[in-house]
Amino acid sequence: MRNIAENNEFLIRRIHQSEDAASNTSKDDISRTIFESGDETSSSLAVALHITNNAFTSNDLAKLESLRSKVPLDLTRPTCPRRFVTEKETKNDAEQQYQEDGWIRILLNKTIQERWKLPFQCLPWYRFLEYTTEGGCMAKHSDGTNTYEGIQSVATMLLYLSTCDSGGETTLYKKKKKKTKREKKNRSLQLPCNGMNHDDGSGNILESIRPVYNTVLIFPHGWQHSGDNVEAKHPKIVLRVDLAR
Repeated sequence: MRNIAENNEFLIRRIHQSEDAASNTSKDDISRTIFESGDETSSSLAVALHITNNAFTSNDLAKLESLRSKVPLDLTRPTCPRRFVTEKETKNDAEQQYQEDGWIRILLNKTIQERWKLPFQCLPWYRFLEYTTEGGCMAKHSDGTNTYEGIQSVATMLLYLSTCDSGGETTLYKKKKKKTKREKKNRSLQLPCNGMNHDDGSGNILESIRPVYNTVLIFPHGWQHSGDNVEAKHPKIVLRVDLAR
């Protein structure tokens, strides 16, 4: 993952799982390669964006859904209601986060490392994001890192727990290139979080992923991304996890 900051080449890796597969093997289907530098001869590829469908077994999904139903909904956040869960010891009672005893981290790490064959481990805190009202969205931003016991997170994992037949896409953007003086002078206004999507016609979109139940998206913290407007009839429920190497 550290190569992401050093290279301009990005490989989208899609992992297709058979539903409730008994084995830990997976079939990799590289759908397309994106070279932001335009140099398709480079041999230095960074596998940066992982899209996995049928990500968890039905039993594991049931456990995560049951967990979500137990966690209080926090309505104080400006972007969307959230449910916070932690498995780390806290000395601050004011945090008032729902506590679990470690089974979530075991479940997630086993799935990530054995089922998906990815070199990540999750940090022991999680949040369910729930976009249930018309127009709910997240403006373009990048995620910050977190540290637990000296281990720093490097990537964001999103597990979609609902399907949005329209709206609610997670849009990822290409790295910004240095603008010329003319481009700076004539730059268009950045779209606020009030349109159905965040495509401003500039060609800067790397990938737009429609939420599909039991699909996982993993990308580096530093990648800019946004959440497109949700339609009330297609609520968007997401489990967000911080990943470390």
